[in-house]
Amino acid sequence: MNLHGLGTRLAVLGLLSVAVPIAVLTAYSSWRNVQTTALATTEVTRLMDAAVGQSADDLLDQARLSAAALDAQLALQLRIADDVLRRAGGLQVGPGTAVDWSARNQFDQSVVAVRLPQVVTRRGWLGQTTDFDHPAPVVDEISAITGGVATLFQRMNEAGDMLRVATSVRNAAGQRAISTYIPARQPDGTPNPTLAATLRGETYLGRAQVVGQWMATGYRPLFDDRKQVVGMLFVGLPEAEALSLIAASVRELKIGETGRAFVLHTRGAERGRVVAAAGGSGEGTSLWDATDALGRPWVQELITRATTLTAGESATLRYVDPVAGARYVRFAFHAPLDLLVAVGLDEAEVQAPVRAIAAEHARVLREQLLLGLGALATAAVAWLLVARHLIGRLRRATGALSAEAVSTLDAARQVADASRALAEGVEVQAASLTETADALNDVSGMTGHNAENAATAKDVAARARAAAEEGAAGMVEMKSAMDDIKASSDEIARIVKTIDDIAFQTNLLALNAAVEAARAGAAGAGFAIVADEVRSLAQRSAESSRATADRIQDAVRKTAVGVEICARVEATLTGIVEHAREVDALVGEIAQGSEEQTAGLARLDGALTRIGEVTEANAAAATQSAQAAESLDERVDRQRGAVGDLEALVEGRPALRPGVRQGTSAPSRAKASTPRRRSTRATPGRAAPGHRPAESVATM
Repeated sequence: MNLHGLGTRLAVLGLLSVAVPIAVLTAYSSWRNVQTTALATTEVTRLMDAAVGQSADDLLDQARLSAAALDAQLALQLRIADDVLRRAGGLQVGPGTAVDWSARNQFDQSVVAVRLPQVVTRRGWLGQTTDFDHPAPVVDEISAITGGVATLFQRMNEAGDMLRVATSVRNAAGQRAISTYIPARQPDGTPNPTLAATLRGETYLGRAQVVGQWMATGYRPLFDDRKQVVGMLFVGLPEAEALSLIAASVRELKIGETGRAFVLHTRGAERGRVVAAAGGSGEGTSLWDATDALGRPWVQELITRATTLTAGESATLRYVDPVAGARYVRFAFHAPLDLLVAVGLDEAEVQAPVRAIAAEHARVLREQLLLGLGALATAAVAWLLVARHLIGRLRRATGALSAEAVSTLDAARQVADASRALAEGVEVQAASLTETADALNDVSGMTGHNAENAATAKDVAARARAAAEEGAAGMVEMKSAMDDIKASSDEIARIVKTIDDIAFQTNLLALNAAVEAARAGAAGAGFAIVADEVRSLAQRSAESSRATADRIQDAVRKTAVGVEICARVEATLTGIVEHAREVDALVGEIAQGSEEQTAGLARLDGALTRIGEVTEANAAAATQSAQAAESLDERVDRQRGAVGDLEALVEGRPALRPGVRQGTSAPSRAKASTPRRRSTRATPGRAAPGHRPAESVATM
């Protein structure tokens, strides 16, 4: 035996008993370092995110303050404009001369010709002034006082379109933008929010597009004596002036080394344009098409997400800057001015303290590994000394176990002989099952034949029923024909009676004529009268004779029809009789098939009885053999396996796999002890031969 192999293994076992706790402690320490680093990362990120979020909230508050101040300023300008218009006598839509306008839609630039009443004040008609060298009433005075722009609108139609009839707003050509109008419906078909508010009689304050440029605006409706909206008054400030306060705050804001703030437009053609940025860099440029280092359109995503935020809500977006690397942006949305307010910061600046903590943890982990290696060297020497003492005792144990395994193997051979006897019983059972399957096939064939006969009988019965129905219809027709014949016969009888009466009277008249002629002799004048009556009666007799002949001919024809119908009825009834005979024959054949099926089932029952008896006997023998074989097999496996493991352990060889014995393999042993089974066909509803039915998984 190889003593060196066992000693080496014991030494390795000892080293593992020391190495595993050291490895567990090291892993736990490393895991705790990772957790600490993650916690530090989370906390530092949270603190930095809070600082960035607070800055974004401050900018948003600044935007709200700017919007509030702007609204207050616009409200003041509207009051000033109202006062100027009131001192001018107010806006009057005069019933006098009408004015022609070529009204241009400020969105799609389409032109429509309209004719509207003159708009006048106490100072007269406002005119159609387009040149800034000529003063325009009211609006120029309002602009001079407020420093902004002003417009007077006239309502064009029932829809509520508003036409600029006097304004201090410049168009693209540098002239007064009169003759342009604001449609009640925007290009996308939605109501214009500005006109919707003024048509309801409300004042509108907010951001709006005025002749192609965005302004902070205020609109107030103008009413006539009937309180109907006939126009509106407008004041506005350029957007740059409206955003000057928030732009100053953005330019001065700085967080850490890389934190910067910026403000973007989010609506219309201006979306993505920089309103304000830290240090003023990039202001006025558009970032809508900007992408990060990965090709991601981060500005478009930023604006899309921002417009879905509610008031007071903020969100975070991370992207990879081509120069600075990974950055994250905290942003919010200011709906009144359609502005995105954001603060960005490099993630590297946030992660710097975390990286310092991770470096310190790595140094501590290296020191722990050095201490563990020293402990492992000490344990290796101690376990080599212990291994030498155990080898002698293991040799004695392996000798005793080998002798016990040999005796157990003999008992296992005896169990194999019993298994072969059991296999012979299984073959007998398989033969019975084959016979059972054949009987079942015969029964199945007879059953199918009976089913076909039954279907044929059903078809014949259907034809018989159809023939019977046809016979019934023929009988109805025959009855009708016979009724007609009876009516004709009655008519003939009446005519014949009439002829008889006429003949009787003719005889009487002839008799009277003879008597009169006898009395009068040659001078009998009454004879002529009687002769005339006889002649008339003769005519009536002739007519009755002709009618009688016609009736007799009609009766003959109808009698022929009746005879034909009777013949058809007779043929139909004959068909019914033939079909009935066919049905009777088929029923007899079905009865004979049923008797044969009964005999086959009796054979099947006998075969199943014999199978049951053989199965019970085989099951008992199989149970006993299986129990004995299992017990012996387990003992042999345990004993020979233990011997093999001990010998391998002592000699330094690899240990045997479980279930594999020295000198023979598990598959070959299984092949020797398993009897050959005949191939049988399983019958539906029963287990295969030699196999005990398993318990049902589901309850039917």
